Amino acid sequence: MLVAAFATLILGAGCADIPDSGGVSLAQVGGADTEPLIRYQPPGPPAGATPVQIVHGFIDAMRAYPVSTDAAQQYLSDEGAASWRPERQTVVYDDISATATVSGQVVLSVRRVATLDARGSYTPIANRLFDAEHAFALTRADGEWRIDNPPDALYVSSDFFADIYQPLSLYFLDRTGRVIVPDPIYLPTGDQLATSLVRGLLQGPTGDLGRRLRTIVPPSTQVDVSVPVRSNGVAEVRLSESVLTLSDAQREQLAAQLVWTLRQVTGIVGVRILSAGVPLDVPGVADVHNLNQWDAYAPTDPSLSGQLFALRRGRLVVVSQTMVSPFEGVGREVSRELSDFDVDRDFTLLAGVSADRSDVLVGDLSGVPGSTLRVLYNDGIDLTDPTWDRTGSLWVADRRPRGTRMLLFDPQPDRAEGFRRIRMGPLDAARIEAFALSTDGLRFVAVTRHVDGSRLGPRRLMMGTVELAGDTRGNQIVDVHEVVTSSVAFDAPTDVGWTDPTTLSVLARVGTVSPQPYEVRIDGSRVEGGVVPPPEPLLPPVGAASLATGASPDSLTYVGNRGGGLWFQDAERQWVRVSRSPLLLPDYPG
Repeated sequence: MLVAAFATLILGAGCADIPDSGGVSLAQVGGADTEPLIRYQPPGPPAGATPVQIVHGFIDAMRAYPVSTDAAQQYLSDEGAASWRPERQTVVYDDISATATVSGQVVLSVRRVATLDARGSYTPIANRLFDAEHAFALTRADGEWRIDNPPDALYVSSDFFADIYQPLSLYFLDRTGRVIVPDPIYLPTGDQLATSLVRGLLQGPTGDLGRRLRTIVPPSTQVDVSVPVRSNGVAEVRLSESVLTLSDAQREQLAAQLVWTLRQVTGIVGVRILSAGVPLDVPGVADVHNLNQWDAYAPTDPSLSGQLFALRRGRLVVVSQTMVSPFEGVGREVSRELSDFDVDRDFTLLAGVSADRSDVLVGDLSGVPGSTLRVLYNDGIDLTDPTWDRTGSLWVADRRPRGTRMLLFDPQPDRAEGFRRIRMGPLDAARIEAFALSTDGLRFVAVTRHVDGSRLGPRRLMMGTVELAGDTRGNQIVDVHEVVTSSVAFDAPTDVGWTDPTTLSVLARVGTVSPQPYEVRIDGSRVEGGVVPPPEPLLPPVGAASLATGASPDSLTYVGNRGGGLWFQDAERQWVRVSRSPLLLPDYPG
């Protein structure tokens, strides 16, 4: 795709050629092991170019790498250049054409793949229609045609985007101030990447996340002209003196945000934060913050392990690839038949749903003689798989004739037992087939079906944000929207989980292929696995019905069927069956 990044634009029939001159060279970006990218300096407008040629050249000039608008501005009139604001939006397209009209304008038609806003937040386009995008008005300047009304956007091809733009995150704090939460964006690769990340961080969370997350950065804080990365790999972040007003605890939180954000840049090994020309004092920390200095703020709960639990002949077992072992904390059979269960993150409690899906049960995993599962709730109609969150609360969805009630329980010994209902906006009137919570506690994803009387609609993949109550536990699900991707359409998703705080794991069909697990970035920009190129071995048609994914680095993805068959992918990406013995209800803790 590197060649495609500077190849000829896809232009409609009858359109003039784009300029074929301009400088092309290799540019090394990142570390020594990074594949060099193509440095491209587009040509300026040729003498005597027609209006269509000028528009073509203007679009071509946006393919400059390193990313720059200098060449594109040469195609504009003085008035057009003064008014142009390309930083407001980036349009990613896979087809484009320019056509002259009888009125003298040039109409640009585009098939959009996605857009990026001014911060780099990605929005995929669900219906890719080839539509008229902009009508260019041109004027004569010194006898040559120039564009007078450029659109306030940067236009890049999907190949150019894939080669040059990186999936990244800005890191902010949750409501407690103890957890770093990623806010996914895209930025172009280049020498200014560290600078762009810090500037984005100083602006605060993107979109609706501004109401859910915190930033410790004072509102008036600015960064120096750039964030240089020295030859020893240390990034120097020079901030205005407003950060000197922060308390010691707030300085630590600021350092955590900066280090987590900058550690994504290849070649950075440490971060030095300065203000008023001297290092910002963070008690107990050296001037240079190493990249794992603030791992305690990790969005992935450090208590999570790669242990997969399942039931074998009524006993709780631990699964590790093809090894199946009894769970040491339980030397007895589960006291009641269960339709679903979940182990908490400390391996101390087991929550279950009764076989008839009417009761929520909880029990001690300490192996104390005589301990049994007790009934926590007995008014369910059709309860789903229970899920523990990072605060120790238990989420269970109760599917009812007219929709779903999401229930939140507090079965911890130091809390008053009871439950509250979590409002979910449009999902209150839907049937939830499966759901999962991100490990940072911010996001909620579910497979849902619309309820229309006695009829159920097709399965859809929906996501929302968990709004917290004052006690830091879930209060409601907001910002609910369908997960749309730029590359595939999922047919009948069955189950869903999280592989990390910005990546979903989805069990679904694509086309006529049997259900496969796919990894999906939460903004819909990337899909991997299954039938998505590059090809990899497919899961055989085994009747896959459930998916188990964990967020710890050593977690594997397991797929199960209703008969107790369980499969995982080995190091060669081949699918391997765990055991010939039925393993029911496979699930990671939490």
